[in-house]
Amino acid sequence: MQNQIHIEEYKALRAEIAIRMKMLHQLIALGSIFWIIFVIFGFWIYQTGVDAFYTYLLIIPLIFSGLIFNYQDNQRAMESTARYINDVLWPKISDSQGWEKYFGSQKKIGQLSNGNKLFALLIPLLIPIAVLVIGDLSNLQTTLAIVDIAVLLALITNFRYKLYRVK
Repeated sequence: MQNQIHIEEYKALRAEIAIRMKMLHQLIALGSIFWIIFVIFGFWIYQTGVDAFYTYLLIIPLIFSGLIFNYQDNQRAMESTARYINDVLWPKISDSQGWEKYFGSQKKIGQLSNGNKLFALLIPLLIPIAVLVIGDLSNLQTTLAIVDIAVLLALITNFRYKLYRVK
């Protein structure tokens, strides 16, 4: 009976991981769609003047930051769930860890290279640095650039969990 309860918990947690994985891939796809929309809209705004264009460029990172914070939250929750399955449930269910053990070892090997999928979401966060170097900005634009850079630093700080994870 106790073993059946652990198996049901395992199934529920694996379903949660599957849902979160789907959400992560949807966030990356949404970021790619936003790129297309922002480039097209950017050409239109550029026609109205450079000043409006700089303000537009400084708003984009805030939108992408929201996507990345959401991605990070889902990634952390998914990895915590997987760790619980690996460390707590599997010893109670089976002597062999099968897929979880194999996937954990493979994930550790590619841990740093897996960040490539986030480039579509991260690159817009570098815009404020370029705008600060290039442009003569208004007070509002300077404030937006500072906020963008602060958010970028917060995102980088949030990614440190990737460096300390063992499995």
